[in-house]
Amino acid sequence: MYARALAAREGLPYLDLDSIVWETGKIAVQRPSESVAASLQSFIDSHAAWIIEGCYGELVRAAV
Repeated sequence: MYARALAAREGLPYLDLDSIVWETGKIAVQRPSESVAASLQSFIDSHAAWIIEGCYGELVRAAV
């Protein structure tokens, strides 16, 4: 919630990692890791600055 508010205040794009990690419309079904990584990279490549929220340690390296 803080990350979304900070992004709004600073006018930065916001990404909640849950939105790319889990299959839409399904309960507790994770997307393939390649798809998640591609979605994250696409978001990062599309914005010069951003705020990303989530607790997926394996995605940290992809975001830097």
